[in-house]
Amino acid sequence: MQPDYSSLLAMNPDYFPSWERFYNEDLSYPENILHLCKQASPLPYDFYRVITAYFLIPTALAKRVPYLFFYGVSGSGKSTFCKLAAKIHGVTPLASSTTYAAIRNELREKKTKWILVENKKPGMPPMSKQVEANTFMSWEDIDLQTFKRQPQIYVLFKCGYDKATDTIQMSAETKGQNEKFRCFSTKAFSSIVTAHRNKRVLLRIG
Repeated sequence: MQPDYSSLLAMNPDYFPSWERFYNEDLSYPENILHLCKQASPLPYDFYRVITAYFLIPTALAKRVPYLFFYGVSGSGKSTFCKLAAKIHGVTPLASSTTYAAIRNELREKKTKWILVENKKPGMPPMSKQVEANTFMSWEDIDLQTFKRQPQIYVLFKCGYDKATDTIQMSAETKGQNEKFRCFSTKAFSSIVTAHRNKRVLLRIG
């Protein structure tokens, strides 16, 4: 049986240090992320380097990525990892109540960005170019009913790990028309439910 980590927080409820307190300008960016991960939760095994590496995956260069699942009791730090990931990538943490449409819009907004590139014409200023951006989805406290309530989210998880299969076709707002949506991204989510050990859930989301 896992210990109730929430009791540690109850001993000192006013202690909520900012990540800025732990950031060290003398360390490299990856080293700082690793250090912040170590502050997030006392893990039973040294998975901090794996978590750090996952947070730093450049999805614009990747073709296939796994999902990162944090499981633990209340107060164990799983949501802190998800919030840290969201902070790193500049995204809003999602909840189990977040709708499929909201997730779709969030990913669409973060999917591309504009950068300045060198103009091949001599003497001309740099040009703006739209390129694929690194995308990340951070989801806190997912529950087993999420996929049942919103089957589209199941499809998002099923297809979103591989760029070769990440195109979802859905009904558009205009009647009789469909629109395509690409859902590839790294995804970290947390839960107090043992979804990774539940055969029915694995069959449902696999």
